[in-house]
Amino acid sequence: MKADIHIVGAGPAGATLAYHLSKKGYIVNVYEAAHKPGMKPCGRAIPGVEGIGVNIPSSCIQRPLRGAKLYVDGEEVFDLHGLNGYIIDRTCMFQALITDFGAEVFYRSRYDPNTSTVRVNGSNKITIPPSSILVNAGGHAYYPGEKINAIQYIYETSILDEQDEIEVYFDTELIGYYWVFPSTPGYAEVGVGGYADFNTLRTLLEKFTSKDPRFRDKTPSKIEGARIAVGGIKISKYNGSITIGEAAGFVLPLTGEGIRPSMLSALSLANAIEKGKNPIKALEKSKIAKSIMIQRRILEGVKKLSVPERRELLRNIPGDLHASIALGNISKMGITRALVSKPKIAKMLIKMAFS
Repeated sequence: MKADIHIVGAGPAGATLAYHLSKKGYIVNVYEAAHKPGMKPCGRAIPGVEGIGVNIPSSCIQRPLRGAKLYVDGEEVFDLHGLNGYIIDRTCMFQALITDFGAEVFYRSRYDPNTSTVRVNGSNKITIPPSSILVNAGGHAYYPGEKINAIQYIYETSILDEQDEIEVYFDTELIGYYWVFPSTPGYAEVGVGGYADFNTLRTLLEKFTSKDPRFRDKTPSKIEGARIAVGGIKISKYNGSITIGEAAGFVLPLTGEGIRPSMLSALSLANAIEKGKNPIKALEKSKIAKSIMIQRRILEGVKKLSVPERRELLRNIPGDLHASIALGNISKMGITRALVSKPKIAKMLIKMAFS
């Protein structure tokens, strides 16, 4: 007899896990503290969909992504074409994943990790049965590692409506980056994240947008703030629950990308549960976990460099290698081949990533 599954959080990890396990015949309940899923203020981009294990409903796709431009301290270093990604409606997608195979979701239902209880719909308090499987996909609030801050402006403008690429602007002084994303038709998202407090980030974002003619004379219709877990994988089992998604550090530390890594963590856990494997070991050995830890080591290495050294490193990495690192597909051989003419940079990067 299959154990019932109780999932805290209806974000990318919780929704994806509900999808996979309800599809396999488990009875799945999802508890979300907010009144709908996908409420965290963050980018809507999924830069690659290979291997995520689900089909994104066409009704939840706001636009395809076909490329990315990367800048380092204002200088363009590559223009990448050939991405197979999307800007998605998070609420639409997460709701669809949860309900596709009959999982049940309860909104306004807050979880208490100290007692393993949930106040369902803000009223009835239930205790998660010890015979069931409890998964905490509640996001960064449950993550014990390092976090950075991010702030984002939403602009009501059609200026990016025909754009199918994202823009990333690394700031070597901040140790962070700005982004410009096309969003829902008629809107654009411009933000910054990094090692600074919210007030500093807002000041930086004001300066950034004031220099961009597309946004210079526009007032944002909405301002959002969030924290992002960048400390690497820290899977815990607290009061019988298993953490996945951002609660366990499934976020790529160099880019802050969390939707796809969280979905991949859910797929790994679903497979482990179905096959009766140790869930924590399965998560720790997953390909995405290894990619995250490599990015985390690179981030630690970058922190130790001076601003000129960081600038030299980022500007000398070829575009294809930048893309591989950003997507979590990096190897020693890939670094060596991409930087065959720059052995000093190759040695530095390999030492950061794999030592």
